[in-house]
Amino acid sequence: MTSESRCRSGSTARRLAIGAPVLAALAGLSSSGGMSRQAGAQALDEARTALEEWAQTRRLISKLKSDWTIGKELLTQRIELTRHQIEQLREDIAAAEGTIADAEQKRAELAAENEELKEARAAFADGVAGLESRTKELLKRLPEPVLEQIELLSQRIPENPDGTEIELPQRYLSVLGILDAANKFHGAVHVKSEVRTLADRTAAEVTVLYVGLSQAFYVTAGEDAAGVGVPSADGWVWTPAIGSERAIAEAISILNNQAPPAFVPLPIHIE
Repeated sequence: MTSESRCRSGSTARRLAIGAPVLAALAGLSSSGGMSRQAGAQALDEARTALEEWAQTRRLISKLKSDWTIGKELLTQRIELTRHQIEQLREDIAAAEGTIADAEQKRAELAAENEELKEARAAFADGVAGLESRTKELLKRLPEPVLEQIELLSQRIPENPDGTEIELPQRYLSVLGILDAANKFHGAVHVKSEVRTLADRTAAEVTVLYVGLSQAFYVTAGEDAAGVGVPSADGWVWTPAIGSERAIAEAISILNNQAPPAFVPLPIHIE
């Protein structure tokens, strides 16, 4: 109980104590008829005042009871709300702890996956570097028509694999493009026009018959010079084919649909 409530209760008790004698005095005055009119009027006023204070006290008591009931209900509701909030906080904490555990597990899985990707990338980088090294050796054995076709791709092969800014996938695709072009050229017979240096050191336009990547034959337009070319580790090597000018020219005519099919002996070079 608050100090204000205690003060109100004490005042109420005092008013009740005052009201009882006043009522008794009124009763005595009623029965004795000898009191003067003035004394009677004064006693009546005091009795009226006491009754008013008593009624006021009753109203105060009723209000205190009502305030206490309302206050108790509000306090109960606040306690219940606080209890509910505590339960909700516990659930939120439990959910957060579960989320943190899941996040830690996911982080560990991602870290492990990242390590695997690093190892796979390192292995892939080593593989691409090895392919590039062998492709550089292959470039020396490719004829000019193929080299012209893959010029841009060959420029993307870095001299130093560890110090290049070219992305690894791009390097890999470049190697694949070179190998694909070489494989397609090797799977067919091709007739090309080129400029070759003849045995007498003069340059002349010739027609070249490539049998894939294995061998080639050339002849001048007047069939006065011919030669055979083979790939080597230092590039293609061309040697004169004296006496084969007509045969090479005939083979080229057949391939160009300028002569009927026939068996033509060519100076095949076998290592």
